[in-house]
Amino acid sequence: MKTGAVNSVPKGGQEMNLYLAIITTALVLTQIIRLIQNAMQLRHLHKVHKYDDYIKKVYEKIERAADKYLEED
Repeated sequence: MKTGAVNSVPKGGQEMNLYLAIITTALVLTQIIRLIQNAMQLRHLHKVHKYDDYIKKVYEKIERAADKYLEED
């Protein structure tokens, strides 16, 4: 093996570099997919939270109306 050569990777080393590149690419892709899934889930939870707030307000109105009705008796 010559020192200082550009392609001075020992036999089998190029295969290892290819293997590492493939594994690294797969790991990066899985992380990107996880980020997208998390963003979608957060967006959905935000919509559900808004709807929960609306239901809570309606329930409180019904509760106040029921309290007024019961106080009248």
